[in-house]
Amino acid sequence: MDRLLSPNEAKFWLMDWGAPMNTVIVTRTSGRVEPDALVGTGFTVPMVALDRHRRPRWAVTDAAGEVEEIAGGEWPAVTERLLDRRVGTEGHPPWHAAVLQQDDASTVVLAVNHAVADYRTGQWLADHLLAGTWPGDMAPACEEVLPAKLYGGEESLDLVDEWWLSRASARWEAIGLDRLAAVLPPPGRSRLDVVRLTEDDTAALQARMDDEGASLNGAVAVALRDLLGAGRVAHAVDMSRFVRPPLPDGPGVAVSHVFADNPAGEFWEAARGVRGGIFERIQAGEAGDALLILPRALLREGGGFVPEPSAVTISGFPTYRRPEDIGAGHPMQVVLSSARGGGDVVMLTYDEGRLQLIGCSPEGREGIDMGALAGRLLANI
Repeated sequence: MDRLLSPNEAKFWLMDWGAPMNTVIVTRTSGRVEPDALVGTGFTVPMVALDRHRRPRWAVTDAAGEVEEIAGGEWPAVTERLLDRRVGTEGHPPWHAAVLQQDDASTVVLAVNHAVADYRTGQWLADHLLAGTWPGDMAPACEEVLPAKLYGGEESLDLVDEWWLSRASARWEAIGLDRLAAVLPPPGRSRLDVVRLTEDDTAALQARMDDEGASLNGAVAVALRDLLGAGRVAHAVDMSRFVRPPLPDGPGVAVSHVFADNPAGEFWEAARGVRGGIFERIQAGEAGDALLILPRALLREGGGFVPEPSAVTISGFPTYRRPEDIGAGHPMQVVLSSARGGGDVVMLTYDEGRLQLIGCSPEGREGIDMGALAGRLLANI
């Protein structure tokens, strides 16, 4: 393989430099999964190795992943632990899975390095782990195939081109990994808090959103406005949906983010406005440019670029699935990542017919009261 990590892939790998930065996929199955069935199969994921300039490259590995079996137990606690389990780099397993056994069903928690998968491709990897099949080659770098109109201007396109040049390698080596990692949010453990609505409340909320022409992201953003006074919220964006022809299925990362203002005014009117605000920021090139934090740190005058911190990030689409979209055999499948954007993350998921709000907070931070957030949503049905 031996392909240099793209700017966004390298960003997530560098965030792993100080403390693990993983994507963790939780899959509840309708039948029992035996741990032995997950090892020695065709499932593999690439790892990251350093070249002579200490720049990260994708490498094929024969190293086996690790599987543990847990009798009983709750998946949020296991997920917290696996968010902090180093995987996917030299000297460590390429992946780690825990199988939680509950009578005739299982919950499989899979951790991979975030540079390998985002919330879109994480589900794909988990499905192949359970099937014992190869998930495919790494997808092409999203930054290279993203339409030019999704960037902020010619400077952005120049940065994409320059990333692959020897000049960037020389700058990378001169600045050093520790200083480059310092450009990004600081490392740390994450804590999870999970709140589930009832099926009836979930259905009622969905019906109200449909009537109002609002999205779940918009409703949650405005609920955060009312609960925390958050005037601005970061939204995770899957940039692969803008690539034509579509990126092939397989490992890869194409997640970015935009900052959208929460409009003032009545709840549902404001929630409708959030969608337009997100689209405007994407069209202005904000999400594309957010993929290029490292080229700016490497190649622009002064050698530094500090990304805007986010007090709250909303993530999840398309990892949450409407009940009618849930595949046979997977009553629940959610994708989580560490809270490393400078603040809290609210992840939107479903547990069968129940909306599930997952709060992820840096350790030592009070975090969002997820019960109160759910209450704000229900108060506006």
